[in-house]
Amino acid sequence: MLLYRIRRVVSEPGQVIWVYDQDAWARGLDYGHLPSDMSKRLYEPTRAAIIYYVGTQYERNGDREFVHSTTGLRTLKDEFDKVASHNEHHLAQIRAALAGPRSG
Repeated sequence: MLLYRIRRVVSEPGQVIWVYDQDAWARGLDYGHLPSDMSKRLYEPTRAAIIYYVGTQYERNGDREFVHSTTGLRTLKDEFDKVASHNEHHLAQIRAALAGPRSG
């Protein structure tokens, strides 16, 4: 959904972008049973597109605004920064999982 927001703000600044229930999506789309290779194939082009838009839009149009239905007025730069923060959070989770349980 982050890519959707980015594309929407680039194309239609000033729009209201409605929140969605990510947990409902995960349950309804049965994310727990989605094959990992399919998840990877979905993730890679999405990540590539976001990187492309960061490179072409961050400085040039980063001040474009939109309204998030829950958090209010935001900018394209805010959304790009959220992507970076979101990815860092997931990387920390992966590192913790790879490290395994701590003893002692």
